[in-house]
Amino acid sequence: MPSALDREPDGLASKIVGWRDMRTAKGVGMGDSDNNSEQIRTKNPQYSKTVQLILAECEDSSRLLELYYFSREPGMLEVIRTLIAMPEPTRASIEAFLTMSHEPAAIAAVWDAAGRLILSSPQVGQAMAILRHCAANEDAETPTLPN
Repeated sequence: MPSALDREPDGLASKIVGWRDMRTAKGVGMGDSDNNSEQIRTKNPQYSKTVQLILAECEDSSRLLELYYFSREPGMLEVIRTLIAMPEPTRASIEAFLTMSHEPAAIAAVWDAAGRLILSSPQVGQAMAILRHCAANEDAETPTLPN
């Protein structure tokens, strides 16, 4: 599955010489030890240049560090790649759901008999109930009042 970097010919990936080679270099992967990483750094001088380019493009280094830590979670890169590959309306719906869910621990996911994954959250349920109420009780002739 192509990554976001593959789909952006004028983006950061196009500025990084040899980034594909480094990404697929033998021994480079999620479970690799620091020793393998050190071998890549010493054998490939582009590694340092690549890291410098990424840091130069990054507006908030704390977010980059957070992304690195998240990427170390088992299966997380596959989840991110799948989200990126989804059609925009699907991804927007998931993003809206997660944005409205202020308590991630309260999100529930269950499979129904038809094989659909059903996500639920108390906050999303409350927001949807308010929206339904407003839509059902809207008076088209009365202008809406400002908040």
